[in-house]
Amino acid sequence: MTKDRWTRRPLQPWPAYLLGLLLLVLCATAPARSGGGLRDLFLEAERALERNRISRFDELRARLADYPLLPYLDLQYLQKRLPRASDAEIRKFLDSHAGEPVADILRRQWLDQLAKRKRWKRYLAFYTPQSNVRRRCNHLQALIETGRKEEAWPLVEKVWLYGGSRPSACDPVFDAWEAAGRRTTELTWQRIRLAMEKGKWRLARYLGRKLEDSEQRWVRRWIRLNSDPGSALRARDFEEAHPYRETMLAFAVRRLAAFDGMGALKLWKTIAKRYPFSAEQRAGVARRIALALERDDSDEAYAFINAIEPAPDDQRLHVARFRAALLRQDWPLLLERLKEWPEPEQKTDRWQYWFAQALAHTGQERQARVMFQQAAKNRPYYGCLAADQIEAP
Repeated sequence: MTKDRWTRRPLQPWPAYLLGLLLLVLCATAPARSGGGLRDLFLEAERALERNRISRFDELRARLADYPLLPYLDLQYLQKRLPRASDAEIRKFLDSHAGEPVADILRRQWLDQLAKRKRWKRYLAFYTPQSNVRRRCNHLQALIETGRKEEAWPLVEKVWLYGGSRPSACDPVFDAWEAAGRRTTELTWQRIRLAMEKGKWRLARYLGRKLEDSEQRWVRRWIRLNSDPGSALRARDFEEAHPYRETMLAFAVRRLAAFDGMGALKLWKTIAKRYPFSAEQRAGVARRIALALERDDSDEAYAFINAIEPAPDDQRLHVARFRAALLRQDWPLLLERLKEWPEPEQKTDRWQYWFAQALAHTGQERQARVMFQQAAKNRPYYGCLAADQIEAP
């Protein structure tokens, strides 16, 4: 484990070459042209390549000029001899198949080959923006090794500011970036925050080791809040101001809300009066508590949820307020809540069904029936429920 890797690497998407193989299988099982001849030639060419019978491979390939999967055959040929391939061969293939999956597959494998051999100038010549973090770090390493450090530093910061671990290929890049004095206290705190938000408290603890002792105490307090959100009530720990104090305390409430909605509400009511939380922090904490309380039938929970005004496009909070009203069969309020939903949602069969129910339960039978009829035209779940309400087929 490298010093910047404290968590397991997430599963990566399937490589593009597997998608290519899937395409090969699909095409191989489809009816082949010329009585299956081209397909058979393709498969025979693959076998010849596997057995290193290059003369036979060249002969078969020449007869496949019009076969749609020929680029994948050429790709396999280049992959087989990748360590010995020349820049000219690779460039010719990439230019010939620009924008095609086979070009992306080969470029990625060629970049990996160049990085393994530390051919940094050639790496830059073939590099195009990559989503893979390891290749991005190899690109940064190439910039550093070829004297383009000032171009690399801002890009390093973007890769470094992440709440999880990074591949080992990033370690030398981060070391050089830090040695150049680019890692500041504020950047360190930003990454600690990202790590804590992802639950990566071990990474946060490691990052905190580079801070001064007085700052490390705050890191330890934050980590304690992760396992014991109630420690936010220890006023002596948080009486001193700190740029991230309110961030930590808001984190504690959201953390508690994940498993104890009412406990989070009580904690928030206590500390919200003690500290100068920003409007954004207060809104974020209140939203998280409301979502945790949507199925709580207590009067206190209901009052809290109804006191929150969701953003027009916050569909999740609109649903939480709707569920709270539905739990208590508060049909007049539920009718008003549904009117507040985002306009696109009001066109769905779910909204039409529940709006019809609210109309029916508030004495508006005629309007309710019209709405049920409209919702019943749809086949999904709510359409069936609406049809049942009006005894329609």
